[in-house]
Amino acid sequence: VIITLGEVILGTILAISAVVDAEGWSLEAALVALGGTTLAFAMWWNYFSLPVGRILHRHRNRAFAFGYVHILLFGAIAAVGAGLHVAANVISHEAHVDKVFAVLCVAIPVLIFLAVLFLIYTMLVREFDALHLWLFVGSIVMLVAGVFAAAAGASLGAALLIVTAAPVLVVVGYELVGYRHQE
Repeated sequence: VIITLGEVILGTILAISAVVDAEGWSLEAALVALGGTTLAFAMWWNYFSLPVGRILHRHRNRAFAFGYVHILLFGAIAAVGAGLHVAANVISHEAHVDKVFAVLCVAIPVLIFLAVLFLIYTMLVREFDALHLWLFVGSIVMLVAGVFAAAAGASLGAALLIVTAAPVLVVVGYELVGYRHQE
């Protein structure tokens, strides 16, 4: 997961470079830098807040499914990095797609990442937690808001920052309430 999150950082660096090359250091460059970096760290925090070691130590028979579901997780994380690369190409005017498409290239893999993460958690603990449903719905709302913001004329950096709020929402929900449910 850490290695694959490097793809998100690489995509962020490419996007920042594209903004800086196109218009120099600006608010847009800062928004892209903040959005991409925060996205990588929020995804990291989401993943590593799972009590995987304790659960798999106690329930070793759950390790097989846990391991293979990671194929989807790795793909989603790498796709976020690729989506940020698409955003970089849109910013540098090398892509023949619009910013809504670029935001979708980031938002859809983030949605898949969060869905797979909630699936992994549910598979490991074998319990349904209504809080996760609310966090997931809140994440979907943020992802859709990011796409609508881009369609409404917001800058690509601002739209990406809204998309970044989806995994941040899960982190905040976990840190405020979710850790008690986990215990």
